[in-house]
Amino acid sequence: MPRAAFVWVILLSSSTFLSPQTPANPNQKFVSIPLADVLPKALARSSLTAPKAEPFHIKLKVRDVLDENSFRQAEIEEYWLSPTLWKRIVTAPNLRQVTTHNASGLHYETTGDYFPQWLSMFVTAIEDPVPANRWAQPGLHLQQRELSPGVPPVACAAVNIHLTETAAPFATLCFSNTKDVLLPTITGPDYQMKFNNYQRFGDKFVPHLYISRLLNTLLVGNIELLEPAKEKEDFFATPASAVDVNPLASFTIAATTVQKMAKPHGEIAWPSVPKGKTSGNITLLVSVDNLGETKEVSVLNSDNARLNEFAREQVLHFLWITAKTKAGDPIQISGPYTLPFQTTIKNQPENLAAVSLSTDELRRHVLSQIKPIYPASATVQHLSGMVYLYAKIATDGSVSRVVVIESSNPSFTKPALDAVKQWKYQPYLLDGIPVEVNTMITVVFNAAGGF
Repeated sequence: MPRAAFVWVILLSSSTFLSPQTPANPNQKFVSIPLADVLPKALARSSLTAPKAEPFHIKLKVRDVLDENSFRQAEIEEYWLSPTLWKRIVTAPNLRQVTTHNASGLHYETTGDYFPQWLSMFVTAIEDPVPANRWAQPGLHLQQRELSPGVPPVACAAVNIHLTETAAPFATLCFSNTKDVLLPTITGPDYQMKFNNYQRFGDKFVPHLYISRLLNTLLVGNIELLEPAKEKEDFFATPASAVDVNPLASFTIAATTVQKMAKPHGEIAWPSVPKGKTSGNITLLVSVDNLGETKEVSVLNSDNARLNEFAREQVLHFLWITAKTKAGDPIQISGPYTLPFQTTIKNQPENLAAVSLSTDELRRHVLSQIKPIYPASATVQHLSGMVYLYAKIATDGSVSRVVVIESSNPSFTKPALDAVKQWKYQPYLLDGIPVEVNTMITVVFNAAGGF
């Protein structure tokens, strides 16, 4: 019996754009492609809510694959008939919100006092996967570059998001293929999403696996149900208790205002560092609930990355003046906050944070990759499929941890794990020091043969 062949693809953990650790190759040629020539095709093919979309009923489960006890667990269910007739039900720990759009407008039924930013990303991924307010602006171009022989060219666009005078992080959008185009990978300070496991739904190819990489967290959304919606118009009626203003809407606040809203806190005793600047600023994106408590913090810009995690932990304990609407109702907010630091240099071992590597970067560090064994049972049934994995590569280049994100068939899971655990890489160095690496790996089993 012929043995079925397999292929594997190393996937990006955050963006396929050049990472800060990878200098651009001056000899590499780029081709400029108007984003407007590609993005509408991707949305028409893969977005559930694109123009002329058919009614759908979806149920998406969100979980933290690195911590099964994490509070970051949620379910999003939506019944969508048209852009003006839909109902969305979001449930998470200490939160339930039903949002209905009908002939009389938007209506909200809410239990809870905070709508997490990480959860908002998955709502956006379903309804507006490539946010138009950022990526529909005229004049944007994709820059396409060849990665290496035999690897499809990647095309990326980037925009600066000017949050403060010193913090203007990039948001990037990358297509792995500009011909049979699907949704791009998107990164940015407020929204990052990778779309995977495309399956046919009507005349579309819809992603069934949504992945968002946050600090120390890998959030995954799995579509558990996707079917044509059959609900009638009366299903979208709302009770008298529903309100017309979203009590958990998050408002973006200017940096100068956020600085003034921080309540006094004790003096911060900054730890010493082995190298880098001893004074400067760390700018963070903070999310604050309607009680003035910090809920989420991420780093936007830093004058010494060795202090990033310490700064983030400090700001998580900050309290803020409660923001209010003109009517006096408290609201949740997000915005950039700059924290100055003053520290000293001390001769001590480096403890650098893990980095995330792109496809091209990881491939250059491969020493050996054991091939997964195609299971006999799958061979008999001529099955093909994919196993999506999260992997951590240790400082010695060995694979220290592998977690299953999704497997299309249980029979493929163990062979994929057994193989990847034996893979070996050259240690990845920052300033000459080995650091851990986070990445995502897709093992593709192909019963038809070939790579």
